[in-house]
Amino acid sequence: MMTTIKKLHQQKTILCDERELFTISRIHVYEPMNTSGLDEKKKRRPPRPTKLLADMPEGCCSDYLSFLNQTEIDELLAHLTSGLDYEHSFTDMGFAVVKSPRKQIWFTRGFSEPYFFSKAHVNGLKPHDLPPCFLPILQKVEEFTGRPFNALLVNVYDGGNDSLSAHADADPWLGDDFIVPSLTLYDEGASLRRIVFSDKETRFSHVMENGSLLIMGGNCQKLFKHEIPKESRAVGIRYNLTFRFVHENLISKMPRGKIVPVEEIEEMIVTGKKRKANVLP
Repeated sequence: MMTTIKKLHQQKTILCDERELFTISRIHVYEPMNTSGLDEKKKRRPPRPTKLLADMPEGCCSDYLSFLNQTEIDELLAHLTSGLDYEHSFTDMGFAVVKSPRKQIWFTRGFSEPYFFSKAHVNGLKPHDLPPCFLPILQKVEEFTGRPFNALLVNVYDGGNDSLSAHADADPWLGDDFIVPSLTLYDEGASLRRIVFSDKETRFSHVMENGSLLIMGGNCQKLFKHEIPKESRAVGIRYNLTFRFVHENLISKMPRGKIVPVEEIEEMIVTGKKRKANVLP
């Protein structure tokens, strides 16, 4: 008999590392539910076929290999590993607060606003002034695409367990006509990672090369979600730089999550034998 799970209650907000979430949820939050009455077609839904990036509709995605040469890669990696203030995100799931499985940093130019992914994003990502060392790469992307950019989001994937769940970069402050260039860099000896685009019918899988620039057009965010899945064999670090243009007159349309002192969140993190339930203010 097929078994699914349903939520019992949302009385407390449990703070835990994402890798511990399933165990905690199974013990404290969920119980088995009989699904014998579910439609058989829904229970036996076939897997979506996987295609390549080139099979996506025109105008969605373009990947430019060797956008950076080795000298440019080395210089940029030196800046990315020079003690930047990377941070984890925290998401309020209702029954738990989840720590993101990767670190990030949010750079802005000409404005200073935190980046909230959604109303569930606790504190958002704090803004940092774009350092002068990143101006050359920003200008190179601007010249290549013919578009201006005033914000840079850096994601750090340190090994195969670091990942990114399926989502679309459809933030209101980007407006209607926008693109999101995505630059990939790997630390020495790191494994290549995949990005997966998907809709209800199809998945498109693409391996990102070192120094390559993947440009996600406006249709991409409207038609597909994208994710960086976990990789059992992946080792080393991948740095992902995504460039955006934030319209200052649209900042007020962005969602705002809860504001909680970082020190309090860190104190509430559940680890090992010290695991316990906590309630966010």
